[in-house]
This record gives sequence, C-alpha cells and structure tokens, in this order.
Amino acid sequence: MMRQGSKVLIIRFNSIGDIVLTSPVAKILDLAGYEVHYLSKSFYTQLLTPNPHISKTWSFEGEFSKLNKELKKEGFDYIVDLHNNYRSARIKSAIGVKSFTLSKPRLKLWLLTQFGVNLIKTRHIVYRFMDVISPLTPIKKEIKPEFYFSNQINEKSSGLSLPEKYIVICISAAYKTKTIPDDKIEGIINDLEHNIVLLGGKEDIARSAQLIKRVNRKPINFVGNTDVELSAYIIKMAQAVVTGDTGMMHISVALNKPTVAVFGSTHAILG
Repeated sequence: MMRQGSKVLIIRFNSIGDIVLTSPVAKILDLAGYEVHYLSKSFYTQLLTPNPHISKTWSFEGEFSKLNKELKKEGFDYIVDLHNNYRSARIKSAIGVKSFTLSKPRLKLWLLTQFGVNLIKTRHIVYRFMDVISPLTPIKKEIKPEFYFSNQINEKSSGLSLPEKYIVICISAAYKTKTIPDDKIEGIINDLEHNIVLLGGKEDIARSAQLIKRVNRKPINFVGNTDVELSAYIIKMAQAVVTGDTGMMHISVALNKPTVAVFGSTHAILG
C-alpha cells in the first residue's frame, strides 16, 4: 500500500519523443499522490521542467558517483525505470530501493529491425510504460501524452513572423534513415497550395537552403533557428504537420495536431 507522499524517481535518459511519451506516467503518479522526480540527460530536462506533474528534475551528465549520492540522499521510495539499460541499472543498484522496470523484447526488436520479422505484440509503448507503474496505482482511465510549455513561451514566440494558416514540414531526424527524402519533401511543397514552414536542426541548415532552391514556391524556413520549445509552438499554431519518425512527430500528436508521419526504415510499432 502506498504511503501518502511517497517519492518516485522516473528514469528515462532520452530522446525527445520518448520523453514526451512518458508524460502519462508522471501525470498518473502525481494524481495518485506520489511526489514525482524525473532523471534524464541534461538536454532533455527542458521538456520536463514545465511539466506540472513533476516536482523535480535531475540531470545525468555521465558521472555516477556524485549523482548516486545525491539521489540516495533524496530518500526515494520507488524507482520507475523506463529506460532499462546499463546506466539505469547502475543507478538503481546504488539507490537500493524497490524498482519497477520496463521490459524490453530485445531479441524481437533485433529480428524486426534487421530482418523485418515482426514477433512483437502491437501494444504501443505508451501502454507498456503505464504497465510498469500498475503495481503502484490502478490505471483508471486512458491518459494521452502531453507537451507542456514554459512560462516564457509567449515572450520567446513574440518575435516570430508566421502566416495565419500554414503547414509544418519537419525535415530533421536523429538518424538519416528516419528523415523524409528530399525529393519527397520537394514534391509535397510543390503540390500543396498552402503556406509551408520548414523546421529542423542546425545540422540541416545547408540542406534546407538547397531544398528551397529546387522548389517552385518558397517556404518559410526556420531550420536551425528554433529550440525544441519554439519548434513545438510553431507546430501548435499550424493547421497540420508532415514529419518523419521524429521527436517533433510525437510533440505534434501530443498537441493534437493533424499529423502525417512518414515511416521509412523504422516501424510504428517501435513507438
């Protein structure tokens, strides 16, 4: 039986999409009366700090000794490990409290990604995340992933020059095989009779410039000029979003935007 005010540490080190997909876990635990803390790599804490269901965020910089001492001193009652790797195992061992860990079908994942053999049950990762916390609290209703903006978003977005109506195309991804091919993006821009806004990271600045040279209509190009939150704001204000298998895809869905997701080498089952 849960003690009122029990402290729970959620562990998920990355990435943008996966952090967004864990948001129902934090919300369910918070609403059940737990004090929720979250450990992630420092870059991703920007996604966690605005979340009203998280009391404190912790940053992992790759050094265990100091972090483990601080976490142990915090006095957690439970750990919810939503990453399940060597790093999270080492942290769990150091803290030494009861933990609940995401099960990963590693062999089945390997067969799917290497040979296209799908032995994985079609249960979305969000529900698998929520399964992990079922011993801590009953899951009474479906809670969808959410994205939370900081209090500074109005100030940050005040300088944006956006048309009243537009469609976002996200051209970047963590891996090249997850990006939409350039010729497909060009076709989308040329075929749509809408204002187009391009989003992407700094690594795709040159690529976006080349894309713009080859299309019939010039899109508004924000590639390399927005952080995660500002990109999310631009998505929030859009009519629709076209994206590969990216963190922006998960943010778009969390913001309830009409989303066209293009999957190439990856599979939707993987989350």
